[in-house]
Amino acid sequence: MRRRVDPWLATGLAIAGLLLFVAFYGDRIASHEPIFLLVNGPPGTERPLPPGQPFLFGSDALGRDLWGLVLVGARTTLAIVTLAGLARVALGSALAILGSWSRSARLALDGLADLVSAVPSTVIAVLLVLVLAGQGAPTLMFAGALLVTGWAGPYRLLRSELGRLRVAPFTEGARALGVRRPDLLFRHHLPHLVPVLALSASQQIAAALVALAELGVLGIFVGPTRAIVLGAAVRGATGINGSGLISDVPEWGGLLALGRGIQNLYVTRWAFLVPGAAIAGSAVGITILGVGIARHYRRGNLIHDLGSWRSALALALVVVAILPSFLLPDRHAAAVERAAAARDQALIGTDPAGILAAGGLTLQVVDREATKLKQTAESHLTFDGPNGRTVLGEGRQNDYLPVLYGSASGGAVSAPVVFAGWGMSPVDFPPGIRSPFAAADLGALISTWEDDYAKVDVRGKVVVMMRLPILRAGRSAAQGPSPEQLLTKAIGRGPAAVLLIDGSFGQSAGFGAASVDVYARMSLDDPITAASGTPVFVLSAAAGDRILASAGLRPTDVLRALAQGDVSYTTGRSLARPVAGTATIDLPVGAVHSISHSTVALTAARADTHRLVLWAMAPSSVDGSRGGADALSALVRSIDLHASPGLAFVMFDPRGDPVANAAAVKAIIGPGVVDAVLVVDTLAGSRLTFQTTYGDLILAIDDYASRAGAAFARTSRTLDPDQSATGDLMRETGIGAFVDWHWILIRGAGPSVTDLGLRDDAAAVLGYAVSRFLAGAPELVGH
Repeated sequence: MRRRVDPWLATGLAIAGLLLFVAFYGDRIASHEPIFLLVNGPPGTERPLPPGQPFLFGSDALGRDLWGLVLVGARTTLAIVTLAGLARVALGSALAILGSWSRSARLALDGLADLVSAVPSTVIAVLLVLVLAGQGAPTLMFAGALLVTGWAGPYRLLRSELGRLRVAPFTEGARALGVRRPDLLFRHHLPHLVPVLALSASQQIAAALVALAELGVLGIFVGPTRAIVLGAAVRGATGINGSGLISDVPEWGGLLALGRGIQNLYVTRWAFLVPGAAIAGSAVGITILGVGIARHYRRGNLIHDLGSWRSALALALVVVAILPSFLLPDRHAAAVERAAAARDQALIGTDPAGILAAGGLTLQVVDREATKLKQTAESHLTFDGPNGRTVLGEGRQNDYLPVLYGSASGGAVSAPVVFAGWGMSPVDFPPGIRSPFAAADLGALISTWEDDYAKVDVRGKVVVMMRLPILRAGRSAAQGPSPEQLLTKAIGRGPAAVLLIDGSFGQSAGFGAASVDVYARMSLDDPITAASGTPVFVLSAAAGDRILASAGLRPTDVLRALAQGDVSYTTGRSLARPVAGTATIDLPVGAVHSISHSTVALTAARADTHRLVLWAMAPSSVDGSRGGADALSALVRSIDLHASPGLAFVMFDPRGDPVANAAAVKAIIGPGVVDAVLVVDTLAGSRLTFQTTYGDLILAIDDYASRAGAAFARTSRTLDPDQSATGDLMRETGIGAFVDWHWILIRGAGPSVTDLGLRDDAAAVLGYAVSRFLAGAPELVGH
């Protein structure tokens, strides 16, 4: 007579089937993908969004659909815990069998199990993940970390059960009949171990699930992470807060981590309750399955059941159920197809304007003229001293760069050299009014210093001085003067020219060209107004060594000692002194006239007046190339312009005044809603990079590039709109004219692999984005 299926087993199998379905089809049934960050809403709306509209179970801190994240993250989460739990049981069982066959092995394994059990498994898992793989470890690393300490429980349980079976009468009888040890284990003992193994496996999977949640709460995520900051940079809303360190893999532990803030515990509980409920429900369901198997096979034989036709039918049904998840086409197959079509059209030296005109679109031209004072030729700087002539080279990776700002302009100079030390005078930096409990400011720290300008006469001379990055005095420390402060004070004393040695400039100081942005910003914020003035150069420390050698001073040694905390050069005694030698400077500056020629073409407006702007820098603001135009041409050739409403194609010329040029283009595009602006600049390199101040876009653009098959560098964080470097970038590319529009800057990076560069990859990304826009993708199209 056929045995009735235990109700616990039936319930467990039903839950397991549901979890299996969600694991394989969760990304298909989720109403919203993880790349969709809802940024629209009533003014002042904060994240997480409450349950209701638009998301049934609310959102996480970034505005993503929590229920959708749980569904999509089920596959990774359940795969990790199932693999870790079964591996724990398998390793524990193997060691238990070894211990049952060898007394010496049993004693050693018992001691090792006691040692492993004494250490919290979560601590070991954290150490293993961070030491061996670092933040963003892969799935297998997490499974391995959860395995290391989890095997001790199954080992003890199985060793005890094997010890009981070893002295059972049926075992002694089988041994007397000459049954070998392996046959005895697999044919006679294993059926008796099934209940124990089932319970142990369910317990270990549930324990691994809890451990994974603990790792998430501690900030240990599966897969690479990125910092998303929404702040005020969102489309169509104001006062929105939202930020967090998130994983590219939306597993449940990471969702708990994003919702673990104090505010979430008391005010927005759904942020951690939804993933917490998924974890708890799965743990309970898996435990019920283990109990059901144990109850059903207390007097049954699993080995016999596995060989029956019912088991074969059940296995076939499972395979048939999950096989379509591997065979179904890509969720966005149409977008992938359009990306491939655009990639195939990529060529070098094409003209998108002609293609657009041939497609029946009306071209609107923006021609602008601008005249600016700029450096007109390479500058020259030589020093004639006791040891002969020293010729210095201009360039970011060389000895110096001119600084054109304010009254510091061009000119030709030949004058004696003096060294003005740190270029500071106490009268220039008076002490501020501060609380007696606050640290002293720069003025207070240098109030008793010798005046550098009192020791040397700088009028009509070429002044050399060093920039003091930070001043330490006992327990107090203050930021040194800014380059603009130092140079402005020096110029006001009537020198013929000023040479500022900055330890953060030049390869010899080990910093590179990042510090040059400080001086570039000075030129942008306070442009020169005359072709002649006081020439100013910023020098590397190594160049300063060559000029000041006759004065017995090496700026490289001074700045290195200062960086190491040595205060012997900042005691208040002036380092200023005369220098034996003459500097000859020639910095040509004049009016440069430029003409920019930009072209705009618009397809028919959508009924809802939304637009996607494809913006090619031609020429590039970086290297003057026209790779962006080639990528845009490839996109235009691959689409039907008349069946693609709401697109705006821009061939943008940044020469002259980029922001003013872009403002003129923006006026042509019109006042309608612009969902995104994809700006394509230089495409030389081996991978695409994406930059934006809008945190709600970086998940989408990386996903687009990945699905389009493009080589790209993962976007790990958003640009800070308040940083001056971001402002420089926006001015150079003209993006500063449309800060109220969502924009992404696409550029190439790394060494070029082919002559085509990244034109084909950029075209594929544009094609994918256009397809998603035309399909009304929620992550791209504002509502």
